[in-house]
Amino acid sequence: MKQQINLYVESLRPQKESLSLPMVMTSWAIAVLLITVAAFWLSSSLSNARYQLNMARMTNKQLNQQVADLTRELQARQPSAALTRRKDQTQAELKVKKQLLAELQNRAPLKNQGFSQLMLELSKYHDDDIWLNGIRASETQLALSGFTRASHAVPRWVQQFQHGERLQQAGFSSLSMSRDENQRLVFTLSSLTETADE
Repeated sequence: MKQQINLYVESLRPQKESLSLPMVMTSWAIAVLLITVAAFWLSSSLSNARYQLNMARMTNKQLNQQVADLTRELQARQPSAALTRRKDQTQAELKVKKQLLAELQNRAPLKNQGFSQLMLELSKYHDDDIWLNGIRASETQLALSGFTRASHAVPRWVQQFQHGERLQQAGFSSLSMSRDENQRLVFTLSSLTETADE
């Protein structure tokens, strides 16, 4: 019987190298290629950024120049003759209106005294059953309107007016009464003529 002996033991077999020369060369080539691409991209980005910066500087310079030009034009402008005349006319009109206003204000206290006297008399001859919601007054005419709790309260209230100077002079000539939508008794006491408008 034959026996075989294997003298080619495992330790004598060639070991596979994990990094062969072609693989190392290929890795180096890829690395160099990636570095070159990255450098190119960075260079391109830097050039683009410089270009944009230069364009922004040029735009800024143009805008500054435009501002300076407009400022010079504004300072060099003279007011037009038509506008100057219009301004003088407006100032003259304003002066006349101020004088007129001053004259009216000088005359106003005389009328206000009459109105304040009327208000004092109305407060003096107050009636709990009557409350006013409207007063129309001029130098010669007077109209009072409001609400009352009872129809006889208005004549009673008017009788008191004979003791007041302004109310007595009013010479009331008409009295109307009606009910509003809330069934309140509404009255209007007037010395106004039918054609008078206040």
